[in-house]
Amino acid sequence: MRSLLIPILAVMALSGCDSLANIAYDTGLRAETSRARLAGHTLTLPARTDDAAMAWHYLASKGFHSDRDDGERPVVLLLHGFGADSSNWLRMVIELKHDADFVVPDLPGHGASGGDTSTDYRLAMQARRLLSLMSALDVEQFDVVGNSMGGAISLEMARLAPERVRTLGLINAAGITLQTPEFAALIKYGEDNPLIPRDVADFRETLTWAMAEPPWLPDFFVRIMGEKKAANAARMDKVWADLDEDPAMARGAALADISTPALVIWGDQDRLLSNDNAARFVEYLPHSQKLMLAGIGHAPMVEAPRDTAMALRAFWRQQQRNADRN
Repeated sequence: MRSLLIPILAVMALSGCDSLANIAYDTGLRAETSRARLAGHTLTLPARTDDAAMAWHYLASKGFHSDRDDGERPVVLLLHGFGADSSNWLRMVIELKHDADFVVPDLPGHGASGGDTSTDYRLAMQARRLLSLMSALDVEQFDVVGNSMGGAISLEMARLAPERVRTLGLINAAGITLQTPEFAALIKYGEDNPLIPRDVADFRETLTWAMAEPPWLPDFFVRIMGEKKAANAARMDKVWADLDEDPAMARGAALADISTPALVIWGDQDRLLSNDNAARFVEYLPHSQKLMLAGIGHAPMVEAPRDTAMALRAFWRQQQRNADRN
């Protein structure tokens, strides 16, 4: 019945009824979340001496809170990029849902998690918040995979708590943050940031910057997503300003201090971050390897979820074999 309901709602939404469009959007998103064997949760962590209380929204594998045995299944933390949210990982997790238990948060300032225009969104603060979240979820060790800004936060987590982060998956990651000439020129000359849409038309432009091969989405889906992103523009302005002034976004050779095994996955048609970043990562990170994905843009987990999933699976298995030998 549910398989029939979704296309029926979609057809009704295309007829122009906003309420039906929102129902179809929510129903479609719930269906993809269920296919990924994920469920939504909320958790508020108390204030710390250096931070206010934080309300988290996150997805977790079904059974994560009730059936998980310590050490029985690996736990993987997935960190989305700037302006995105946890839904960016759904297509990839569908491919990996039997490999691990996943924790997929909306990062503070994004999606349904907390944070406002006074919150500190620098990488170290976000990394500490995530370490606190994983502690609250009773997860001591875990693998981390991050895209773009989420990759830079992943590196910061490995720097702050190397004993907790088993491996790093860096997908078109920031952290060295060499922008493409096209994007750098746009930002330098004061043009509107295409990653901070102010309306639906802007969001359509955002998609062309973010992906070389975006998956097909019905127009009402794009419209609703654009409205949600535009409503979050003030928070995104603050996140961008904090990152723009954060030295950790460009650690460069200092990354050599991070000994965590790392897989660098890079879509070679990224319009935001230069392909030179991938080469620099494997130069600086002492235990790293690289996979370039031809014809893919800034978000391989969305554009090429199966290829991205296969690469991560092989990497995790390789690292587990290495650990077993030691």
